[in-house]
Amino acid sequence: MLATRDSDGGNAGGCWDDYWWFDASGPHQLDFSAVDSAVTQHIPAGAHFSARCDQLRLEQSEIESPVQAGDARCHACDWIGKISVKFRLEGWHAEPVAVEYSTSP
Repeated sequence: MLATRDSDGGNAGGCWDDYWWFDASGPHQLDFSAVDSAVTQHIPAGAHFSARCDQLRLEQSEIESPVQAGDARCHACDWIGKISVKFRLEGWHAEPVAVEYSTSP
C-alpha cells in the first residue's frame, strides 16, 4: 500500500490524501465509499465531515471528524457535532464496524 498526502496550500492546514494498492494492471485506490455512506446516514442532512488527512488513522482503523452545519457561515465555524467511525479493511474496501455521532456540548 502507498499513502499520498498533499497540502491544499491554504491557511487552515487542509490537505488531500489517498491510499493506493497495486497489481499487474496498475494502481487502485482504497475504497471508502461504504464508510462515507454510513457516516452520511448518521449525521444531519446536508452536514459536512472529513474522512481524510488528520481525521483518518489507517493504522488504528478509525476516523474521528468534526461535523459542520451544511449552511456554515465560514470554513471554521458552525460545528454541530463529531463523528467517530471504526472500520476494517476487507481486501481493499473499508467497511464500517461502528459509527457514532454526538452533538457538540
